[in-house]
Amino acid sequence: GSVPLEKQGTLIDGSDLETGEDGGCSVLVDDNALMELCGGTSLRLERKDDKQEGVRVVRLDRGEIRLVVEPRLGLERIEIHTPAAIATILGTVVFVSVDEFRVTTITTGADSESVVSVTSNLPNVKGKTQLTGGQQIVIHPGEAPPPAAKLNRQAIARLGGCLVNFHSLSLDLDLRVHRGGKIEAVVNEEISTVSLAAVAAETTPDTVPQVDPPVDTDPPYTPTDVVDPDLIMELSRPGSGEPPCGSLPGKTC
Repeated sequence: GSVPLEKQGTLIDGSDLETGEDGGCSVLVDDNALMELCGGTSLRLERKDDKQEGVRVVRLDRGEIRLVVEPRLGLERIEIHTPAAIATILGTVVFVSVDEFRVTTITTGADSESVVSVTSNLPNVKGKTQLTGGQQIVIHPGEAPPPAAKLNRQAIARLGGCLVNFHSLSLDLDLRVHRGGKIEAVVNEEISTVSLAAVAAETTPDTVPQVDPPVDTDPPYTPTDVVDPDLIMELSRPGSGEPPCGSLPGKTC
């Protein structure tokens, strides 16, 4: 049976992770990659060829994930396996979704460091497509990956995130790298700034932590004077005259 994920909990290789339709969580993968699961997502974390170390595999069966990860090569790389594709994440911000028909959509973040290499998940289906910043590919099961399409700014801006705004994170990352920051250090710092309450914690819309406390625009003031409502009605009639001494707040005798 399923076991609820504890806040700040730990997942081991071979773990299955599933979110409810209204849920979501963020998971820190291998200490230097942040993965966000949106609602209705099912995946498994494992190592390639069942080895204790090596290529990290995220087997996404359905739903939607977003990742920010420093560039990885060789045995340190991350692969996303779906029912239609294998996406090798070379860096840095990536969106992957699998719909009810097992169709896979892969999108790279707007930053210039985002690169993903995509192949079919079937060895006999040849072809490879490489995506760079701000591109998208839609691949159907059993088909070779088509050429990548360039997204316009409006489409990229709508990518957002469930708990973390990955589009804003991508833009900030790109700006800092262009200003001379080392990509590995910038990615790790971006990951570290994410609220720890959201990392590796199962959340729902009712339990997502607020960054700032809500502003109370109408505080409950304690009344200092009480006025008889029957008296107010009587005083509102024509010809009622002056209210009795001490009957209204501020009326002195």
